[in-house]
Amino acid sequence: MNDPLRTAEDYELFLYELSNNFPAIKHSTLTFVRRGASLARVSGELHFDHSIRLVVRERLTFDRLPITLHWYGYEVWRCEEKLYWYDPQPIPMTPLCNPPTLTTSICPLISSTIVSRRPI
Repeated sequence: MNDPLRTAEDYELFLYELSNNFPAIKHSTLTFVRRGASLARVSGELHFDHSIRLVVRERLTFDRLPITLHWYGYEVWRCEEKLYWYDPQPIPMTPLCNPPTLTTSICPLISSTIVSRRPI
């Protein structure tokens, strides 16, 4: 799968296969829940070694493809200590930008960026 944000089905499959495709993920509770014909919510946690977990909250729209991350928030925790977070905010979508692309790396043990933009 080259672009997990191509369709809702591709993103759902990508999420449910994360722990199979990335051995650093020890356990996943992520769920992809459709909320109508063009809206879905993703929520849950990815668990890693050393008691590190990534809390994920996303709202996606797919009335036009590729799908768009309409709202999102991420937190990285070690045990009960919040290490990093990305506050939810709308993603500006302009004709000069492509939809956001997911990078597969997450925290210092894994990398740094969760969502990045790719120029045209």
